[in-house]
Amino acid sequence: MPSVRLRAPEAVYELIDLLKLAHSAVNRARPELHGEASNLAARLSSQLGYLRGVSELLEHEATRSRTTEMQLPQLARKSAALLAGGSVS
Repeated sequence: MPSVRLRAPEAVYELIDLLKLAHSAVNRARPELHGEASNLAARLSSQLGYLRGVSELLEHEATRSRTTEMQLPQLARKSAALLAGGSVS
């Protein structure tokens, strides 16, 4: 199980990089879009920004020295609840 813990921060960094890239691409395309396409791009940009924020929280939590393997499933459930727009307990 320790090898999973060592890979987790790297996977989170990759996720953040991919979300930054996607967010940047949508923001570059948005000025050239009109009508419904522009509205959808605005929604997508907003959602990607939110996901980046959640991913950065995940990065913080996954790299904390006191995070144990037992806490990772709980963190995953909390992240999933945030993404689903639900409450976190």
